[in-house]
Amino acid sequence: MPSVLQFKFDKKDAYFLFFILAIGVLIRIMYLADYKNTEVYPVMVHSDGYYYNLWAKDIASGDLFGRGAFMKWPLYAYFLGTIFKLFGENITFVYLLQFIFGLINCVLIYTICRIIFNRMTAVFAALLTLWYGLFVFYEGLLIYTSFSILLNSALFLYFLHLDNRLTKKNLFIAGVFLGICAITQGNILIFGIFALAWLFWKHKLSLRALAAGAISFLAGLILIIGLVTLRNYALDKDFVLIAGNTGINFYLGNNPQARGVFSAMYFTSNQDSMFKESRAIAKIESGRDLKTSQVSAFWFNKSFAFIKKEPLTYLKLLGHKITYLFSTGEFVHDHEYRFLPGKIRIFKILSLNLKYILPLAFLGMLLGLKEFRKIGLFYIALFSLSLGIIIFFVTARYRMSVVPFLIMFAAYPLGYFYAQIRGRRYFKLVLSGIAMVAIFLLLNHQRISRQQSGYIISEPEVQGLIAEASVNEEKADYKKALEQLQVAARISPRNHHMIFAFGSVYYHMDKFDLAEEKFKEAMGIFPFYIDAYYNLGFLYNQEHRFDEAIAVLERGSFLDPEDAAIYFELGKAYKAKKDLAKAKDKFNIALSKMPRWRKEDRQLIEKELVGL
Repeated sequence: MPSVLQFKFDKKDAYFLFFILAIGVLIRIMYLADYKNTEVYPVMVHSDGYYYNLWAKDIASGDLFGRGAFMKWPLYAYFLGTIFKLFGENITFVYLLQFIFGLINCVLIYTICRIIFNRMTAVFAALLTLWYGLFVFYEGLLIYTSFSILLNSALFLYFLHLDNRLTKKNLFIAGVFLGICAITQGNILIFGIFALAWLFWKHKLSLRALAAGAISFLAGLILIIGLVTLRNYALDKDFVLIAGNTGINFYLGNNPQARGVFSAMYFTSNQDSMFKESRAIAKIESGRDLKTSQVSAFWFNKSFAFIKKEPLTYLKLLGHKITYLFSTGEFVHDHEYRFLPGKIRIFKILSLNLKYILPLAFLGMLLGLKEFRKIGLFYIALFSLSLGIIIFFVTARYRMSVVPFLIMFAAYPLGYFYAQIRGRRYFKLVLSGIAMVAIFLLLNHQRISRQQSGYIISEPEVQGLIAEASVNEEKADYKKALEQLQVAARISPRNHHMIFAFGSVYYHMDKFDLAEEKFKEAMGIFPFYIDAYYNLGFLYNQEHRFDEAIAVLERGSFLDPEDAAIYFELGKAYKAKKDLAKAKDKFNIALSKMPRWRKEDRQLIEKELVGL
């Protein structure tokens, strides 16, 4: 295998890449043209991308360190915040950058296959990358996925370079590189550890060289992750390695009701609300305030208790995860996906699942065994990244980290078929073709996804209807929103998200009695529903029912001490009750927790303080 640094593209490579990139640009232009005309463009309210957008605005406004330990992977938010600071809050510009990331990733996949295999395999890999539509879908969201995939492909290429030059300097750089990837999406850490072990074994290092190399690698890794850990400790006085979301994510994938794919269960399905509610539950059940690491440990312990009590159920669950991981359908839990496939014309051409890619990938894994020593790093990447998924749960956003390697494995038999045809070795071609058909029929015999489009088995249908109702509520189409919620109510009459959504629509329709009834009902089903406490308190303030507002908002602030909006409403209620000292205290707390970029909200709080 040639050194990565010594490898150079020739003219044929340049022609192929120009052709491939031209197709990639055309696909993304067509996608954006339709995407801009959908209800969810540029960012869907209360989606995960919406909250990354808010976080990036905090960073761009100068709030670089934030408050408390990170609860999500931080690097993407800082990338986004930097773009906002330099170029303004132009989300379309961000999407254009992410489309470029996707094209660069296509070039990296071509390069990896060109170095390891041959030109035709590289061409097939690049074409499959262009054809896989979910790459483009995630490039059009304010989510770390496309950023992470690009970094992971570059990291893999650097590990190929390490295979030729396993020096302490290069190992240190690899550690730094892995750290950067890990603070973008943490499951890549497993790949880094396995890949390093593979290289050490392959090169048969002496014990002294192995120790020196491991120390160099860990020094680079700790340098990056350590900075994040120190930041978390400085703000939270708590040792949180990267982000405090690990425990609750582990519980979502490992509990008595888990199905192997993502399900928010009784939590709100967006990340930020889920983290707040999981902290509130841990606080109530433990009977004390908990640090972020303790909240994470609380949820880990609940999962381990389930595994210990029901080991056979857990093993069955693990089997479901493996089945879903290597299924041809996609389990997309991102709400935006419900709105897009039927409205994006290019999706009629692109593949939105792994129906063809996965059988080819399995055949590629079988054919590649004879060259295991040469391409062992591919198997390491596939195994380690898959392990990082099944530890938690399967969802398209997580499985995306595996797809580039599935594509490279899928391109291998296509290159093999091409070589057999050119060499007129038809017997081998027929044998491999039969194997390909058998694998295809096996993997596609029973579709696991509920719809042919592969839409959201990991999220109950009711959550999709709630998402659609929320979009229509934003458009003030309350009649349509209610119709969708009524369908959801017939499917799951006790779903507190659906009941809360009814309350929100009724409020905007000025039907305050019905809104109050629904907010109370949602809180009765799920007593940790922080948004319901806020909405009900807000409603009581509107109706001058200040004692009731104070009671419900104080409970809300106990469950979530970081919610500025709750404190602001509390301040208004205490002001109306003439308790000016408490009003001032609540307004000051609200001001301290209000992001700098929300200038109008800050001015409103300051105006209340001056009025006191």
